[in-house]
This record gives sequence, C-alpha cells and structure tokens, in this order.
Amino acid sequence: MVTGKIEKKSPVKKANSVKTPEKKSLTTTEKPRESGSKSNRKTWNARLEECKEFKEKFGHCKIPTAYKDNYSLGVWTQEQRRNFKLVKQGMKPRGTLSDERIEKLDEIGFHWGFTPDPNLSAESDASWDANFKKLQEYKDSFGTFDVPMESGSSALAKWARVQRFQHNLRKTKRKTHITKERVTQLTQIGFNWDGPRKIDE
Repeated sequence: MVTGKIEKKSPVKKANSVKTPEKKSLTTTEKPRESGSKSNRKTWNARLEECKEFKEKFGHCKIPTAYKDNYSLGVWTQEQRRNFKLVKQGMKPRGTLSDERIEKLDEIGFHWGFTPDPNLSAESDASWDANFKKLQEYKDSFGTFDVPMESGSSALAKWARVQRFQHNLRKTKRKTHITKERVTQLTQIGFNWDGPRKIDE
C-alpha cells in the first residue's frame, strides 16, 4: 500500500509581458526646437529695424560699438560682428547668425568691421592736418566753421564736432586725444569751440 502523498503542482502563472514604448528617433527633417527661439527672432528683427533707422539718419551702417543714443544696439552690432568673424573662421558662433541673417544685414550695407567711437579715438597727424586744411577751405568758401551734418561734407562736420568734444574733455581735465598744439592751431584760425559737439545730432 502506497502511503506517500502526491504533491500537487501549482499552475505556473505566465508573467504579463510589459511592452516598452519605442523611442522615436529624429529624422533628418526633424529638428529639436530651440528654447526662446521665437523671442530671439523677435529681438533680432527689432534690432535690424533699428539698424535701418540708423542708416536712414546717418547714411551708413557703421554703428559704433559704444553708440550713446542706443547702447543696446551698439552691443548687439558688436555681437553680430564677433559671430560673423567666428563663422568666417569655420568656428561655431556664440549666438545664432544664419546665412539668412547675414544676407539681411548685407542688404542694408551693414559694416562687419569693428567701428570705434570717433569721439574716443586718436587721430594720426596726417589725417588731422588734412581735415584741418579742409576746414579752412570750407570757412573760405562759406564764411563759417559750422558744417551741417546733412550737407555733402558730413565727414568734415563730424570731424569738427569731434574736435569740440575733445577740447571739452581737455578743459574739464579728462582724458583726451587733442593736443595743446592742435587746440592752438584751431584757435588761431578763429574756430568756434562753442558749436555743436555731438556727432549724432
């Protein structure tokens, strides 16, 4: 007589297979969205319009990096020039400067070289002497040293204003690039130091 107990095997439960979602890979036509890209485009286009306004006012796009009337625009143009230089060197720019943006800036004659503020820049003797002679000739022709900015001699008008600006720095004992000899030369021909000093008005 068999007395051993027959062990009952418990049914093996099949483990539910959990399907892991497939990761979607980006195709060549899909690009990750840039954070703040819409805001960036809006700001960039607004600066471009300011460049156009500057050109309409002054006739060129050589915006100084230290543009006093719009400091933010000066900083922005400096950044565009820096990024452009990196692109030309085959390096990655710090910001977004696409071929389309470069083309838009080229269309308005944007100046890609750094433009120092003429009020803060030293001038060579040869350049200063040449402008001094032009100023004398203008005085002989029109009887005044007040060269209007909107005239065909806007570069000379700007130069005369820079001399006044530099002279004012000298009078207030601040750093200046105009020498005592240059002040004397202008004073001897009757140059009016009290005329307009700002190059952007």
